[in-house]
Amino acid sequence: MPAPARPAVPDDRIGPAESGDVPTRRPRQAIGLGVDLTRGAWGLISLLSPEAVVGVLRAPSTPRARAVVRVLGARHLTQLAAARVVPTRGCRAGGALVDGLHALSCLALAAVSPTWRRGACADAVVAGVFAALGASATARPRRPAG
Repeated sequence: MPAPARPAVPDDRIGPAESGDVPTRRPRQAIGLGVDLTRGAWGLISLLSPEAVVGVLRAPSTPRARAVVRVLGARHLTQLAAARVVPTRGCRAGGALVDGLHALSCLALAAVSPTWRRGACADAVVAGVFAALGASATARPRRPAG
């Protein structure tokens, strides 16, 4: 009796596909997990130690700046919770959109406020990286031609 045919391995899988071998992992899911872990760490640090984040972003250390960092830390944790509770491409795409809009708002602040320019540009980079990684975690795998 011939062995049953194996299904084709999708392009978005890496590693061996033989049964009993090391389990394969989808890169998109791995990226999503990495984004989640990084977002969780950034959110917790922002919420619990805003002074550290203000220092890293090289922004003026004022009570208002620390309050804004705490609010943004809470947003990151809320976004992380949403991504874990509703693990869909749509939720991840929405999170990437929020991050992209945040990056744009940081650039707008940098354009009009010399005082906050350095911190806003640094935060725009952080938000832009989250947006790009979040978008890549939602991308559909390419289908082979033919």
